[in-house]
Amino acid sequence: MPDKYYLKNCKDLLIGFEKIQLKMLQLDLKGASEGFFTQLEEMRQFFTEVKADFANHPFKSDRDKTLLTKQIERLLIFLKEMDLHITGFQSKVTPDENEILFIFERQHLFKNIYRKHLTDYSAIIEK
Repeated sequence: MPDKYYLKNCKDLLIGFEKIQLKMLQLDLKGASEGFFTQLEEMRQFFTEVKADFANHPFKSDRDKTLLTKQIERLLIFLKEMDLHITGFQSKVTPDENEILFIFERQHLFKNIYRKHLTDYSAIIEK
């Protein structure tokens, strides 16, 4: 899959994720929970396919391949973790403020890893 559309697909997924975060900030918790489940599943499928594609792609160096693959693996781990948190969050009538903050902190870390992956990918394909 490493091609010119990869970055666009990744950025589109990130924008969708951020739109759902906005719902959460607006305290549309039910809408946000449902949106996250859909978005997380879409991201999980996308990155699972990408991981397989990266494994078969002839990158210029093994280091580049390893870096990008490990980043994808971390993103997949975070997606699984967020799915668990959102499931627990959705089951409550009134989530605790600390739970909401915790979820946002984890999402922030996820987005940092995601953006770093995009930066690294851009640098690698421009070599």
